[in-house]
Amino acid sequence: MKAGGRRRGIRAKVLVALCSLALSCIAAELLFRRLLASDCAPAIRFKKADLYASWFGDDDYWKLLHRWEGRFPPPAEPHPLLGWIGAFSRGTYLHDDTRELRGRRPVLLYGNSFAQCVGSTCFQEILNGDPEFGAAHFMLNYGVGGYGMDQAYLLLRESAPLYGDPFIVFAVYIENIDRNLLSFRTGQKPYFRIIDGRLRLQGVPINPDPEAFLRDHPAAIPSYLWRLLMRAASREHPYHSARRRDEKEALARGILDGVIRECGERGLDFIFVLFHDWWDGPPCWRGRFFRDYFESRGVPYIWSADLMRERAAGVPLGELISPESGHPTTRYNRILAAEIKRRILERRPP
Repeated sequence: MKAGGRRRGIRAKVLVALCSLALSCIAAELLFRRLLASDCAPAIRFKKADLYASWFGDDDYWKLLHRWEGRFPPPAEPHPLLGWIGAFSRGTYLHDDTRELRGRRPVLLYGNSFAQCVGSTCFQEILNGDPEFGAAHFMLNYGVGGYGMDQAYLLLRESAPLYGDPFIVFAVYIENIDRNLLSFRTGQKPYFRIIDGRLRLQGVPINPDPEAFLRDHPAAIPSYLWRLLMRAASREHPYHSARRRDEKEALARGILDGVIRECGERGLDFIFVLFHDWWDGPPCWRGRFFRDYFESRGVPYIWSADLMRERAAGVPLGELISPESGHPTTRYNRILAAEIKRRILERRPP
């Protein structure tokens, strides 16, 4: 046989082998998807969202979590702008406790569940019960569990103008920098994207039918089997991933700039609070980003990790962060509330 004929024969065999491999992979994926779609006992161990997606900035994780485990169900009546709401009117954005102001200066707290509090005495209870603080101030807690920085910013824009001369406390949990990528978490949510160098709101109005939204936007995972193999082979915890880091930082920068601009244009006093649920070891890229941002802008902020090192030295972490919920305890909240009070009273208007 001539050399050219031998080469063609080899190429044909390689092509057949590659086609066989591709078909085998497709067949394996289809069989695996069929297993995931079933309710049989062997499927249970594989129907875990974190095997295929990361909860840090990955819509697919939250969709699978709801689909397979029924956790964090979407609200039956989503809010058209925010997705879901907290202790305020879905129509007017007035806080449920607004009537308690009685002429005192409103202090508006925005953020996620770390601001809203989980299983602990919360900031508004601590501060509003403090005679010195409560004489001239009253905190209205606009924190909402599951919120990203984007939702907190949108809520600030809608609610702050309802009050005369409010003091703004904008709280950010360090993981919120990843959450800004999400268009779905506890249901569909608004989100921003950087388009032509500017922050542009996307995903609104929210679909009033959560199940219709999920049918139209299911988890978009090309290969569950491949994701499973990659997750098993990875030694890196999903939290440490810097995937899409530039995009996360750009979005966070744009949102924080928006908060500063909103407060500046209205002449409002404000302070940022950065929540940490640990403070040992070197800072991760998220912490470096926020620290550099606050320092470069020269804006007032409270770095909770520094506060805990200073005022709770030697206190076991379990007494400051609940092992059950992963959220701050009452002791943590009291330390942070005391610092928030000090900063606010320092800025007390004449």
